[in-house]
Formats: sequence, structure tokens, C-alpha cells
Amino acid sequence: MKQKIILLFITIFTTSFFNAQSYISSNLDNYAGIQGITINPASIVDSPYRFDINLVSASAFGGSDYFGISVSDITNSDGGFDFDQDVEKFPKNDSSFFFNADVLGPSFMFNLNKKSSIGLSTRVRAFLNINNISGELYESLADGFDDTQDFIFQMENFNGTIHAWGEIGLTYARILKQTDNNLLKRGVTLKYLQGVGSAFFNSTLLAGQFDANAYALTSQGDLNYGLSQGGFDEEDIDFSNLTAGFGFDLGFYVPME
Repeated sequence: MKQKIILLFITIFTTSFFNAQSYISSNLDNYAGIQGITINPASIVDSPYRFDINLVSASAFGGSDYFGISVSDITNSDGGFDFDQDVEKFPKNDSSFFFNADVLGPSFMFNLNKKSSIGLSTRVRAFLNINNISGELYESLADGFDDTQDFIFQMENFNGTIHAWGEIGLTYARILKQTDNNLLKRGVTLKYLQGVGSAFFNSTLLAGQFDANAYALTSQGDLNYGLSQGGFDEEDIDFSNLTAGFGFDLGFYVPME
């Protein structure tokens, strides 16, 4: 009974972080191969593959409560669906956006023996999270305030982060315990990190109004922000000015029956 409670806790703890991970549909079983390291470095040991190689693969997903897309509109558009024109928008004072991109470059794993495996991986990753932003303000900023009517906004606890980096990882995984009814695996990935850039911003309260006739935006409140380097642009990432660092992933794997 005690063992089942521990396993249940581990399952709940790990699944709570799935929304920050990539390749969710392809790395949760024993056949994931080298892609399994994107969630748990312990996954590469006890793999049915003696050797697995990845040339390049990519995962990207995002979402927002600012706009909505009807599947029927896309299927009935005959290829003429225009995102900017056809998407339905729901602007409000606390809209949210998120985006996650993960590119797994040349990587491989290799079973040393029945109880241990090694792997080498290369990745490029980017995250964007924006919370509690005024939908009308966002739309006006995105359009450069062109053809914008008068509007007012008030944002509370506005915050966001944007960051991108590359990494090279060396993974070692080993079976710690294996019986007829139990299996415990452990793995670690040592990473050499190359930071591309990052930005953050937050505000406890930010309000204002836009006068279309005067083409003037008046605001009051507080706004804190920071950039890892001057001119960092998430839409035009520059890989010529990288900052090095180190990190690691440590994982355990206990299969649930």
C-alpha cells in the first residue's frame, strides 16, 4: 500500500509539469528512443532499440484565450483561410498567450548492455508566456496602432517572459532495480547551454487610454522589464551572440501497472 501511494504521488507530481514539455505524444513509452530524454533521461535505458538516432525533429504548440478558430471555418475555406482576417477575437483586460518551440537536432542513444545506456543530444528551445494583458492593447501594439479607435485599458498583475537557448546534452541511464514485479531506472543528462536571449516584464497595475484623433497613448501605473541583451527580438533571434552555461536533468522512472 505504501509503495502504491508513493507511485501515485510521483505520477501526480510529474504530470503537473507536462504543459511545459515538448513531444508529449511521442516520448511517454518504452519505444520513445532518444526522444524520451526530452522528459526523462532515465527513459533511454531498457529500450527495445539497441541504437536509435534522430536527425532532426520539431515540436511546437501555443494557445491564447484572445482568439478562437473554428475547425469548420478552416475545413470549408478551401485553402483560403486567413488567420488575421478570419480568426474570431475575444479581447479583454486579462488575455493570456503561450508558445513553446523545441527542435531536437542530431542526437542518438546506445545501449551499452542490458542495464545501462548512453545518449548524446542537441536541442534548440524557445518559450513565451504573457499573462493578463489587455487584448485591445495587444492588438493595437501588433498593428502599430493603425486604424485603431479610441479605447481604454486596465491591467492587473500583467507579466510575461520570453527566452530562447540551445543545448548539448550527454545522458547516462541505468537500471537500479529489476524484479518480476518492479523496475526502477535512473538517468542524468549533463548539459552545455548556449543562451540566445531573454526578456521579462511585469506590472502590478497599468492603465491608460488611446486617443485615435491625437494618435496618443496615455498611461499610468508601473512597469518593470529586463533584457538579457540590447535589442533582443523573439521574432528575429540572433545566434551570433551566445552566452555559455551548464545544467543537468535528473530523472527516475517507475512504470505503473
